[in-house]
Amino acid sequence: MILIDPMPDEIAAGYDGRLRVLNGWTDRWTSTQELRGALATEGLDHNGPSALYLLASAARIPPTAFARLHTLLPVVNVASDFGAGVPHGSRNCGTGIHYGVKGTGARPRVCHECTQEDLNHWGFSWYRRAHQLHGVDWCDKHGCALSWVDSHDPFCSPPHVWFAQEACYEIADPWTTPCHAPALLQRYAAVCIALLDHEAPASTRSLNPVLARRASAQGLSLALLQANIEDLAPPDWIAQNFPHVRSRTGIGHTTIGRLLRRPGCVAPGPDYALLIALLFDDIDGAMIELFGTQKSASTRAEQASRHGS
Repeated sequence: MILIDPMPDEIAAGYDGRLRVLNGWTDRWTSTQELRGALATEGLDHNGPSALYLLASAARIPPTAFARLHTLLPVVNVASDFGAGVPHGSRNCGTGIHYGVKGTGARPRVCHECTQEDLNHWGFSWYRRAHQLHGVDWCDKHGCALSWVDSHDPFCSPPHVWFAQEACYEIADPWTTPCHAPALLQRYAAVCIALLDHEAPASTRSLNPVLARRASAQGLSLALLQANIEDLAPPDWIAQNFPHVRSRTGIGHTTIGRLLRRPGCVAPGPDYALLIALLFDDIDGAMIELFGTQKSASTRAEQASRHGS
């Protein structure tokens, strides 16, 4: 079996796709069986049957590390009521079975600038987690609009192949670059980027009350929070990414409203990111206060620049 190290910020589906290309596996189902058989022959298939554990074994790194570095689990599962502190990808919380190679459910997105830099430096390109974030349509490193891949099986080829085949289409919404996006969307993107490096879900019973107290201290009722979202974010962006926020019954009946009222409520990751972006102007400060970490979009861009140099 031909293996290749997973590159920085590569999502699991992209790594699976490159293994397929290198080994001549025809599709994802075939590759799963071939990968399992090859790893079993090498005595490495000992962590379980899920795609996440198979890919982690192929990458020669622990499943927990693979989940944190090469999946969207840190953003999907920001907080947990019963699995708080359990590292993403741990068998104890079962997340590998459900999120082993899944992306956002939408077409994968790619950045033309990142792809060109990959080709110039490495000779091939790869998919990045930071390009697949819910509601973030620009590259956090270059600030340019992302493109989506038009293919029924997009991960069967690396991004540079799709660009060469003119199968990538730039996202044309007016908020697709930081210079045109409202401040709320810029903060939301910075939160999502910061969450990518989290090793384990936070405790809802610790996180939710902090957010609730901050909203209360700012005099933000649920109605005012909803009004702020509608005032500060483009209507089309809300409808596309957070349609539940515009519920006729009000934000109090959404997961955002429930997490502010119930310490044990587990909300989707994007809901946490949107609420944090609403309540905090300083994202690094928010990460320290809420999670004890500091990693902003600007910090990641500087690290990516150093890595590519």
